[in-house]
Amino acid sequence: MANVTFNIITTMLFGRNISGEIGKVEYIDSNNYTVYELDFADCYTRVSNDIMGNRFTVKTLFFPILNRFDIMTPYNINYKNIRSLWKATKEFLAKNREEDSIYNRMLQKEGAEEESVFQDLFGFLFAGHETSSHAIGSTVYFLYKNPEVKEKLEKELSEFMGKSHEEIGKILNKEKLEELDYLHMVVKESLRVDPPAGEALPYEIIDDTSVCGVELKKGDVINVNILPRHYDPEEWHDPLKFIPERFDPESKYFTTPKSGKARDPLSWMPFSTHLRICPGQSLAMLEIKVILVYLLSRVNFEFADHLMESDYAYFSIISQLTLNFSAELK
Repeated sequence: MANVTFNIITTMLFGRNISGEIGKVEYIDSNNYTVYELDFADCYTRVSNDIMGNRFTVKTLFFPILNRFDIMTPYNINYKNIRSLWKATKEFLAKNREEDSIYNRMLQKEGAEEESVFQDLFGFLFAGHETSSHAIGSTVYFLYKNPEVKEKLEKELSEFMGKSHEEIGKILNKEKLEELDYLHMVVKESLRVDPPAGEALPYEIIDDTSVCGVELKKGDVINVNILPRHYDPEEWHDPLKFIPERFDPESKYFTTPKSGKARDPLSWMPFSTHLRICPGQSLAMLEIKVILVYLLSRVNFEFADHLMESDYAYFSIISQLTLNFSAELK
């Protein structure tokens, strides 16, 4: 899942699948300080995992300031590895700039600074690759866990089933995706049940205030926990169940269980909300849907028995579970 997502995003941003064309990149292992020469995609994956893993170490919990400065291992090594990726990518783009890429289009805008554009897009690559691949993997897993949902979605995707990559490409476009209502519901339900990120970005309090009786001082930093809202029994019918119909206005699951009123807009926020909402939300939803159409139309999956039998298997970024599966073309 991750490789497919990575190739699609790099192609969109830079106009080509750069992972297959950039040479070896230097990577430092923060555990044993060994220096490796890795393929670009392998180096990127390791750096991405390092960054996410370091967020939840004991050092981070007790000394969060270490995340802001590259003053000790593994933070300074992460910084060096990121610089290696930047350097290799910049050198490649200097010789191989695609006119139709997002990168080149942004550079053509008045006042655009190359360094700023590059860092923004590289940040988007880090933020959009891992989260989307987790969402895609989780969605396929939940479909196989809920065969009645899978069967209903396959009926909606019947015109794509069994077709070649090229044939699907001729049919699938933005307008066609907008017609796939049940696919949209399935993706939204998957993001509710297993959002890739369990927390929104931190918020800094700009004025003294109180929330639910808790006093907050100017300068305090708070996090918004997404999961409690996604599983709130006051907002959702049977919140532990995978029910895409809860996003269908015609369904009995669309409203709150007791009052029958519309759900609070903040009951679903896998991309956070308001000023801190993910700027890549629309692209992520589009990307997830496109890849799912291809995968479900052309590939059969088989998941490990212990995952299929579990009632508590989730695969968000901080999950310790591995999504074990095998796959074959239909």
